[in-house]
Amino acid sequence: MHRPYYFAQPGVPSGRNGDKATMPPLPIISGADCIQALRKFGYEFARQNGSHVRMVCPGRMPVTVPMHKPLKRGTLRSILRTAEIEVEVFVTALRR
Repeated sequence: MHRPYYFAQPGVPSGRNGDKATMPPLPIISGADCIQALRKFGYEFARQNGSHVRMVCPGRMPVTVPMHKPLKRGTLRSILRTAEIEVEVFVTALRR
């Protein structure tokens, strides 16, 4: 029987049953909270265009943070990926 491509193939992890490495949960925060935490990593305000703030840090890629309440999880994950900050370290910085 032919199985459509979207069904799991035998011997190939699908990620639906815990086979794939799971990502740590992201906190639900505002853009302002994200900026405060990024400052603890050395990021500084560079400019603002409308509701988007550009943050720069020597030795790291610049990031743009939308001043939304709340930030979407995918947006926050993209910011952290660009800044090369792990979620656990970022959450710790939020609590300080």
